[in-house]
Amino acid sequence: MAVSPPSQQLFIYGWETYVNTQEIFDRFLDETGIEVRGDSYDSLEVMEARLKATGNQLGYSIIYPSDISVERMRLRGDLVRLDKTLLTDFANLDPKYLDPPYDPGSQYSIPLAPGTTGIAYNAKQVRELTGSEPTDWDFLWKHRDKLKITLLNDMREVLGMGLKSLGLDYNSANPAEIQRAYEHLQALKPAIVKYETYAWTELLAAGDIALSMAYSLDGIAVAQQDPNIRFVLADSGPTLWIDTIAMPRGAPNLEAAYAWMAYSLRPEVAAAYVNATNAGTTNRLALDLVEPSLRNTPAWTVDETALRKGHWTALLPDAVLQVYNEYWTRLSSA
Repeated sequence: MAVSPPSQQLFIYGWETYVNTQEIFDRFLDETGIEVRGDSYDSLEVMEARLKATGNQLGYSIIYPSDISVERMRLRGDLVRLDKTLLTDFANLDPKYLDPPYDPGSQYSIPLAPGTTGIAYNAKQVRELTGSEPTDWDFLWKHRDKLKITLLNDMREVLGMGLKSLGLDYNSANPAEIQRAYEHLQALKPAIVKYETYAWTELLAAGDIALSMAYSLDGIAVAQQDPNIRFVLADSGPTLWIDTIAMPRGAPNLEAAYAWMAYSLRPEVAAAYVNATNAGTTNRLALDLVEPSLRNTPAWTVDETALRKGHWTALLPDAVLQVYNEYWTRLSSA
């Protein structure tokens, strides 16, 4: 394919989920003449660090940060304030998502896909190994000598899960409690095959692991493909998160970026993303266009029970994050 002129190219940087949807890119190209090219990351820290190190000289005009990254980047001045006169379809979004604590008034980001973090597992294999099935995170420790598992390549998710499994605050800022979570997770090390955001799906399908910590969209996708695989939320409450669309400071092609945002707000496009990726949606008008098999999957929506029991990842002081980083480095590199 011939390379388009720079003004007719849009470079985006997002979770793999949002940059592996060529059909949606192609439809945008047909409508606007703008070619979309995407790069992916597997952790928010990687995304933020890369943008910071390069000063966004890589040319990204659109990024897909999750809520905690939006808050960090907004406070640092690393996001472009949105001109909502160019985004009239904001009205398609459920109002409960439009004034989030991470971005009051949704001034710097479009809330896109709410989701949860839970447990994906091969029910047949897990029952054979343990005689039961998981309902909460303590299952991992109880059967650590029998299971092979993966955890997400995500510092806050993993250490937060360790804190939660001890009955502590998921967002604890207490160094002694963070150390306890680290030691608790160290006890789980014999069962941990790796820390992996995406490739665990292949390991689970192949039977190389029995269970994985998983984002809901990925857990649901794998469960749909294999009747032996299930995705459940921990009884103690899931991590709640929401992916967004934003523009990083220095975005070079604002006209194309706004065109992409407006395109993404259309119900049929939002539904196409859902049907292609199993992501949730904030778009009220897209719901009837979602495949019924997905719409009727209990873990797909962030329901009232999940909201009541769940926990968002809170922004913590730099000194506390340094403690998390130290323990995460020990945990993930040992």
